[in-house]
Amino acid sequence: MPPNVYHRFHYRLQSLLVQQLLQARLLGMEDDFADRARLARSRLQALSGTAAGTAAAPSLVDAVRRFERVDRDPLLSEEGPNWYRGYALCKEVVEADLLTPALGRFGAARLVIGHTPTRDSRVVSRFDGRVIKVDTGMNRAAYRGTGAALVLQPSEMSVRYTDRPQPEPVMPEGLFVAPNQLADSVVQQALTSNPLTAGANRGATPFGES
Repeated sequence: MPPNVYHRFHYRLQSLLVQQLLQARLLGMEDDFADRARLARSRLQALSGTAAGTAAAPSLVDAVRRFERVDRDPLLSEEGPNWYRGYALCKEVVEADLLTPALGRFGAARLVIGHTPTRDSRVVSRFDGRVIKVDTGMNRAAYRGTGAALVLQPSEMSVRYTDRPQPEPVMPEGLFVAPNQLADSVVQQALTSNPLTAGANRGATPFGES
C-alpha cells in the first residue's frame, strides 16, 4: 500500500470513534456492521430530547457526523482492502500476479490471512505456501469450527488446534467446485447420474453480464 494511502487509511480508522459511540450507547456490540451509521444517527435523535443528550449533544453530534462520513469512505467500504478476499477465494493463476509484487514490496515470504473461514475448519496454504488461511471458524455458533494457532519457527511451520493433542503441519488447500454447504461428490453424482435437458436458447448477452 503506497504511503499516502496507508496514512489515509490509518487516519480513517482512528476517526471512526467507535469507542466513544459505544460508551454513549449510540452503538452496540450486537449492531449489524452495515447498519451502524444509521443506528447511531437514530439513537442520537432519540437521545437529543433528554437531559443527558442535551449535555453531550455537541460532541456526540460531531462524532456521529464524522462516523457517517468515514463509514462511506471507499477505503472502509466493502470494496476496500479490509474486505478483499481474492487471495482466499480466487483462482491462484489470476491472483499470483497481485500476490508476488505485494510480497516483494514488503520483503515478506508469506501472507497470513483470516476473515474467510476455511472449508474444513483447518489451517491451509495456497500459492505454494505463500498464503496461509488461518480462519478455522472458531465461532462455533456461526461456523462450527475450532480454535487454532499458527506456530512459526525458523525451520518449520505448524498449527496447534484446541481439539487436537499434537501440532500438525499446514496442508495445501484442496481443489473443490461446490460451496461449503455442498460436497463435491454430490455435484459429481448429479452431473454423471442425472439426465441433462437443454432449455430455451438464452441468446447473446453483453460482455461481463450473467
